[in-house]
Amino acid sequence: MSRRKKNKGGAQSRQRRKEPPTVTIAPLPLDSSEKVYKLTISLKSDLCPGSGDGFSSGIDSDICFDAEGMPVLPGRRIKGCLRGAALEVYPDSDDLITLVFGASGSGTGGLVSVSTACMENAESYGGQQATLDHYTYTRAQTSIDPRSGAAQENTLRFIRVIRQYREGGSVVRFVAPITVNLMGIDEGRQQEVENLLTDAALALRNIGLGRNRGFGAVRCKLDPLPLPEKVGMQYLRIREVAGERVALSYRVHLEAPIMLSQQSGTRSTTYIPGSSVFGFLARKLRVYGGFDELFFGSNLYCSPLYLIDSEGDRCLPASPFVVKVKGGSHDGQFMNARDYERLANREPEAWGTPKPLRDGFISPTTWQSVKVDTQTLYHHSTVGEGTLYTQTCINEGQDFAGYIECSRAHAAAIAAALTSGKLSFGRSKSAQYATCSLVENPKDYASSDGTTRVAKGSTYALLLESDTLVVGEQANHATDHDTLEDALRNALTSACGDAQPFALCDAADGSDHPITNIRTTLITGYNAKWNQKRPHTRAYAAGSCVVFKAQTNCAKVPIAFRIGERQSEGFGQVRLIDLAKVRPQKQAQASSASASAAEGALEQLRIATIGFAENHRSKLCADPFVASFVGRVALMVRESSTEEAFDERLDSIKDEKKRKEAKSMCADLRTHLQQDGAEQPLTWEVHRECLGMLFRLAKYYLKQKDGKEAANGR
Repeated sequence: MSRRKKNKGGAQSRQRRKEPPTVTIAPLPLDSSEKVYKLTISLKSDLCPGSGDGFSSGIDSDICFDAEGMPVLPGRRIKGCLRGAALEVYPDSDDLITLVFGASGSGTGGLVSVSTACMENAESYGGQQATLDHYTYTRAQTSIDPRSGAAQENTLRFIRVIRQYREGGSVVRFVAPITVNLMGIDEGRQQEVENLLTDAALALRNIGLGRNRGFGAVRCKLDPLPLPEKVGMQYLRIREVAGERVALSYRVHLEAPIMLSQQSGTRSTTYIPGSSVFGFLARKLRVYGGFDELFFGSNLYCSPLYLIDSEGDRCLPASPFVVKVKGGSHDGQFMNARDYERLANREPEAWGTPKPLRDGFISPTTWQSVKVDTQTLYHHSTVGEGTLYTQTCINEGQDFAGYIECSRAHAAAIAAALTSGKLSFGRSKSAQYATCSLVENPKDYASSDGTTRVAKGSTYALLLESDTLVVGEQANHATDHDTLEDALRNALTSACGDAQPFALCDAADGSDHPITNIRTTLITGYNAKWNQKRPHTRAYAAGSCVVFKAQTNCAKVPIAFRIGERQSEGFGQVRLIDLAKVRPQKQAQASSASASAAEGALEQLRIATIGFAENHRSKLCADPFVASFVGRVALMVRESSTEEAFDERLDSIKDEKKRKEAKSMCADLRTHLQQDGAEQPLTWEVHRECLGMLFRLAKYYLKQKDGKEAANGR
């Protein structure tokens, strides 16, 4: 009995040692000299803040709105309008206006930061389309021929417009937070800045499209707000690492889209690079006494911020040691690449073909693919003649996580920089983009500084967790396989006391290992101080992996280490992964009784819809079902969030014959599905899918009819 108690205590003791020790740090006080204002925009007429995009074939000029359908006024639009109003009020104060709003091509930017304006006291109405229908309406307009006074042909356009009034008669208002950073500005100049912003807000009278046609009249007011309270240390997780160093783990929530330029400049990366974190800290701590020691020595490491999975863990870059099965009875299943090879050799027909994961992210918990949500936004440049351009950026509402490693002496300064106000990364920090906030009680995301035991004959992957810069024999940044493999082998040999625990799989097996995959990328950037792009540098891409096989038993092999250059900016992080432990969890399959029954019922309804369309083919190809009318009804189906909304849209058809035939066709389909379809309630989601299928088939029938008529005519 005493021996069992001793073993139990020993197990508990080992478990306690596995948990990293936490550190308590009091952050340094940082004076940001910021002021916060609330800009209230009251509508004096209907408003069309054009997004530059259209909506399907029914709307030529659409407004800006969020995922829930709430209309918004983009921060970049508001900042540009405020700047224009300031130029009218202060025509001889170019220096002051440039100081406040910045100048195109400037590396420093202005003092003011404008967020996107949201509708005050607004609520959703059961889906994006229903919310849009509640707050907006569609208006038609056309050009007039100056000679005849009649409408010109092919000029009919439809625009979506925000209503001036709510239900009940109250005026719609939008509210945008505005932050002004006054660090280093003397008191007299600060008063000038405040006066300019106040006067510009009062002078701003029009926003959006159609300002000379009765749209976009607004009244603006700027009110000071108290500074937000600084977040506490519960938003950081701090632990000791090797030596006198600590790691600060943190998790951020994107409150606005983030644009982190790649080579093209119009498409963002799908993560927040460590170099962006490094630059953010440099801006925050530019008056910190230990700045030179922290940023110009080897005291700082800023990891990239990667997406968080459903379990709250920080994802890893996708790598080919995980494959997705395509085809066969296991279609869509994620697999360990080595397990797939073994199983596919036994049953090749059942396992289809493998699709290695070479982009995106994978969860370290489930080993399944995780995608980053992105969106494309439209902007209009006012430089020169002006052009419309797009930017594809990371969408708001997602969480990313990483860690910062530094010496204990500088940990308080890093903690202060993270917890004093909002975080911002990437481009357009002063308008619409880049705003993040910390999430409370993050996990420990720092790479393990421990070691693991490897057994002879076991296979391991060395995964590049971040892009890696390695100097080759020609004193340039190499991208060949041999240089990376040598760098990894040398780092392991040095960490293991000059032992050589691994051999490359191709050397051990006599052939290239199918999982080894080395990719390259271009590292770019922008130097704000010099106001120019950094030189392009080739590097090994995150997600590359080299597979090794243990040629001897070794008790202390590092789990994570770094190689190469610019490690302080997050480059060169490597992780050792035991491929035998990569076991992707199976996705939820529709094999349960309820899921199988639901899918079977839906398939039965689809088949019933096809049969109904075939039986009514002649009617769907006759008047009034021409291609334009079929497309119009199909659009009504897609835009309707409820059965009642769809019925209202059908009732709005002015032509009596078209309205009657469309309603009759839809009612007949519903009756047919209820009689011959699955024995389950016909929800609007299912009914809408079947209606969409019906009118897609109608378009196909009409194309066939036109083709036959054309052939007969020839």
